[in-house]
Amino acid sequence: MNIFGVGGWELAAILIIALIVAGPQRMARWAYIVGQYMGQLRIMWSQMMASIQTEFDDAGVDVKLPKNLPTRSDINRLAGDMLEPLNKQMKSAMNEVNQEADKVKQATSFKLTDDTTTPKKPSENGKTQSSPNQTGQDGFGTWSGTGSTDE
Repeated sequence: MNIFGVGGWELAAILIIALIVAGPQRMARWAYIVGQYMGQLRIMWSQMMASIQTEFDDAGVDVKLPKNLPTRSDINRLAGDMLEPLNKQMKSAMNEVNQEADKVKQATSFKLTDDTTTPKKPSENGKTQSSPNQTGQDGFGTWSGTGSTDE
């Protein structure tokens, strides 16, 4: 149970605190007043929905409005029913986009090999030297001059 973001235990705690602060006589009077306002709210809701429904019927809109105060599940169901044609179109468009994305992904995918080292080039004197992008034995790379085997 969740009323205006207040759960069952929170509502019970609020009622107990109000009972302690106001006392049982005022709480009974407040409950009676809240009941009267709820009755008036239900009457106003039903009158408003009846007038809006007649306007919808006169305009030719095929929507049935609730006569009672809606709950959250009623509102979700009504919105889902009204948006169903749009949802179908959006789902089909998303499926097409996903299929095209899969095709592009398969076309552009390539297999990485475990051999990430570059081959060594032979020098003019027949010795092999490491390529410029390989690090030397000391870890500083060939830019320091220590990684070259050519002397």
